[in-house]
Amino acid sequence: MKFDIKTLVAMLSVCMLAPITPSSYVPTWGINHVAAAQMEQAQDMDYLVLVNKTHKLPSNYEAIVPLVTVKNSFGREFQIERDTYAHFAQLREALLKQGIQIELDSVYRSVARQQEIVKEFTEKYGEDYVKQYVAVPGYSEHHTGLAVDICLVVDGKVIDDNDEMIAQKEIFAKIHPLLPDYGFILRYPQGQEGITGYSYEPWHFRYVGEGAAKDISRRGVTFEEYMTEIIPYPKGLDTTSSGASSAPKEINHQASLYFSENDFFNMTDTKTRTMLTHYPTYQQTTEYTCGPAAALTVLAYYGNRDYNEMGL
Repeated sequence: MKFDIKTLVAMLSVCMLAPITPSSYVPTWGINHVAAAQMEQAQDMDYLVLVNKTHKLPSNYEAIVPLVTVKNSFGREFQIERDTYAHFAQLREALLKQGIQIELDSVYRSVARQQEIVKEFTEKYGEDYVKQYVAVPGYSEHHTGLAVDICLVVDGKVIDDNDEMIAQKEIFAKIHPLLPDYGFILRYPQGQEGITGYSYEPWHFRYVGEGAAKDISRRGVTFEEYMTEIIPYPKGLDTTSSGASSAPKEINHQASLYFSENDFFNMTDTKTRTMLTHYPTYQQTTEYTCGPAAALTVLAYYGNRDYNEMGL
């Protein structure tokens, strides 16, 4: 493998800085979520596909997604990805035992259907409305079959209005902590609009698989951050016995006269310093893998995720 001068300099520079973490660093405690999704779920299905306002649905996705047709308790029919529905049914059953009833309200929409919706809404509400509230065809997470919008049934009444749903704080406070156990995440958390591109939607769940869901929940990050800013640990790697990964908070130093707390993640190049701005972060898991851990972040920055810390 050949590297240009900037890459080599960055590897050496990051190696010297690897044990130090900025105060905003979120440690990685999870497994290799990409590998786990491929091993545990349907072959060729990417349960971690990222679709948002800037990431388009892969061109071949609709051809391989295994959809099933199901009905909610009102008899409404939906298409949904196979494993997503299996885990949703388990989540719904668990919530019923707590006296909470959730139902499918909106799930899979094809790109073609989204195009029809854009046309219909443009004619009905105008272009400005569509630009603000309707996803561009190909950029809606509902194309994946992995996104689930729910409605609530409270005292026999169906609650599906957005404002009424947001008002059900006590109910969602019981629902959201259970999501990771069934492979779901809250896709658009409150206060993260600048990252996700969407306002808080307590009803919008996304299936990513149990391992990834628990990893995301533990670290309190959005799906965008999980997929683009953090390098996951390989499955089975001991992250708690040694190295910086075993004490992520303890090794952070407060800024002082003798120690300057630097935000390496957001640093940019200068005439005398080479930086990989917004490089994916990683904490070494041993006392002797500073170099491989640093090199791993550089490789990932340039799009190569074929290696891991111990392999290097």
